[in-house]
Amino acid sequence: MMASLPFLFAEKRKGTQTSSQSFWIRAKSDDSDQVVEDLITSSTFPRLVSTGDLQSLNELFLASEGMVVCKFRPPSILTAVVTLLGSFYCFNMEFPKGNAGSEKNVFLLLEHSCLGLPVPHFHFQWNMF
Repeated sequence: MMASLPFLFAEKRKGTQTSSQSFWIRAKSDDSDQVVEDLITSSTFPRLVSTGDLQSLNELFLASEGMVVCKFRPPSILTAVVTLLGSFYCFNMEFPKGNAGSEKNVFLLLEHSCLGLPVPHFHFQWNMF
């Protein structure tokens, strides 16, 4: 499961939007501190903000409601993802739903794989006509 995270966090292609945008925003290594500060300030719900690329993170933060909640030293992706999931419980917040619920599904998958929590059962009703 953890081996698939680099594909989830892959660089955004032009004209596409990834589900990872809702829980992890990465600034480039050459971005100014102001860009990172703007990313932190714009976060309205818990999400990770990092600088550098996935192979070599320079800084990794948990940001929520425009402020840094936690700074991870040294940057550890696994610790950050588990802390991110726990922050939703700590702050009594719901996972963001996103387009057609896809972003919430990413959170539920991470929650199941990292924390071992059961996957909620969904009942779908198929309307054929």
